[in-house]
This record gives sequence, C-alpha cells and structure tokens, in this order.
Amino acid sequence: QSLVLMLFLCFITLIIFVFVYFFFLMIRRPPRSTLSSSSAASDVYKRQVHSLPELGWDGCVLNNQIAGKVSASDMCKLDRVDMSALGRRVRASLSSDPAAEQFRQWTRITCPLDDELQIAPFVSGNEVLNSYDLVAVRPGTMGLFAKCCNSLEIDIISLDLSAKLPFTLRPQLVSAAVARGVTFEICYSEALQDSSSRRMQMSNGQMLTRATRGRGIILSSKARQPLETRNVWDVTNLGFLYGLDPSAARAAVSTNVTEMLRRAASRKEDAIQLTA
Repeated sequence: QSLVLMLFLCFITLIIFVFVYFFFLMIRRPPRSTLSSSSAASDVYKRQVHSLPELGWDGCVLNNQIAGKVSASDMCKLDRVDMSALGRRVRASLSSDPAAEQFRQWTRITCPLDDELQIAPFVSGNEVLNSYDLVAVRPGTMGLFAKCCNSLEIDIISLDLSAKLPFTLRPQLVSAAVARGVTFEICYSEALQDSSSRRMQMSNGQMLTRATRGRGIILSSKARQPLETRNVWDVTNLGFLYGLDPSAARAAVSTNVTEMLRRAASRKEDAIQLTA
C-alpha cells in the first residue's frame, strides 16, 4: 500500500509540474540612469532574469516602482530581457502569439498611495497605467486601502509586511477585493532582512492569510539581485510559513498569477474601448 501511495504522489507531482505554469514576481528594475547596456547594474539585472528558467520559472514580471504621483514620465520603458542565448523554450498558453512559446515577461508599475490626490489615474483608463501589463498600489491609509479594495482599477495590493501596518486588514474589505479579482502580494525577500523585520513580516503575512482565507494571494520576490531569487519549490514552501496550505501556496505562484494576468488583460482591453 505504501508503494502504491508513493507512486500516486509521484504521478500527482508530475501532473502539477507539466500542466501548471509558475511565475516569478517580481524583478525590480534598477534606476534607468544605471541601465546602460555596459553597466554593472544592467548585467546583474539580466543575469537575474536569465537564472529564472533554471529555477523552474516559466515567466517573470519586470517592475517599475515609482516614488510619487503617476505622471507622463512614468510611461512604461521597461525592456524585456533577451532570453534567446539560453536556448530554453517553455510552455505557455496565455497568448496566441508565437512568442508566447518562449519564457514570458510582463511589465508592472507599483505606485504609492498616500494621498487622495493620487487616486485619479486609478479611477478610469489611464494611458500611463495602460502601458503596463499590471498595476500595483501600496496604500498608506485606511481610507485609501478601502478604495483599493472596493473600486480602484488595479491588479495588486502590495503591503509592506515587514513593518507595522498603518491600518487594520478588515475581512470585509479584503473579501471585497478578492471578489473583484484583486490580489494581495507577499514579498518573501522582506523576510530575508534582519530578525525583527522577519518576525513582523511573518506575523503580518499570517494575518493577511487569515483575512483572505488563503484566497487571492500571490508570493512575490522584490528581488534586487540573483542571491535573493529562489526556486519554485522554495517559494512554495515559504508559503507555509505565512499560513497557506499546500494548495494555496502552489496557487500563489501559479494559478492565482494566471488569473490575475487574464483579468488585467481584460481590464486593459475594456479601458481602451472606453477611451476609443
């Protein structure tokens, strides 16, 4: 019986590996002034992306984190990293484009929300935000967090879980966000800092898991260098530390991301039709 059970578990693991896509979120772009093709920052950036297929990832998100209000200068200028030298082709089913058979790369903008004056671009289709595949926000007040959950046109709510949160994660607000298809992000690299930040990050992550009941969570990296990247199974196992069960931890790097990308593409298409 133990042999049969072992074979069954191996079969299930194989099915998961073959038919589930894993996405690495997110690669932080260095300041554009340091990204010349000959710069050390550019080399680290490319090396980090090139390492991902070997770690079991089928795609990644390149992130531009801005410091203030969204402006025309924040239009997406992120360049996908050339992966042709690796000679690795991976599965993809999110697009009919032939290029979809290669390692996929998406773009993302992460915006702070500390003032009511900053929310206008997130209410209706905005050209700058639509130039990215994904839109993430970091709300700084309870009122702004409530608007992110209930109405703003966003894909990701990203919280600094390594510090004391400036508001309470009310289950009714969190449930409203999840029902709309908005995801909540846990950045595991924050747990690689000092022990105090690590304890706070784990505690807040577990609180978020309880508030969402394990739904609508994505596990992200916020990695700035190759040493901060982890393979698929390491990141999945980290999910257990945040209170996610095995199924939810796996979904946090696979199916939750797939659904988020599909919803984001649909949102962008709707926004373009409204402004046309």
